[in-house]
Amino acid sequence: MVIRIGDIIPSSIDDIINSYLSCVPNLEYLSIHLAIFDSGTVEFYLDYDWFKTIITDCLLLLQRFRFYIYLTKFSESEIVDMKKRMKENFEIIYNNQYQSRFFIRSI
Repeated sequence: MVIRIGDIIPSSIDDIINSYLSCVPNLEYLSIHLAIFDSGTVEFYLDYDWFKTIITDCLLLLQRFRFYIYLTKFSESEIVDMKKRMKENFEIIYNNQYQSRFFIRSI
């Protein structure tokens, strides 16, 4: 399953993803694409749990998980720092569970 999310209010994203994933408990592959246009939104995701609790609770058969973030309207220096911090956080949380991979791109 591929889920594409525009720049939405961060506090509502968990509810949206939970609604989607609770309907597909036998899902084996999940790819989430998230576009971020606002620096306030980025702050929310710097130390985020990347849906770990939701995925663990809803997707017992998940084998592969990919998370893509697309950053726009940021300077290159801002993006370098954000990429590093987000990627490190994601890798700590998932530790390659579900063959997880994190991708972050500036567009």
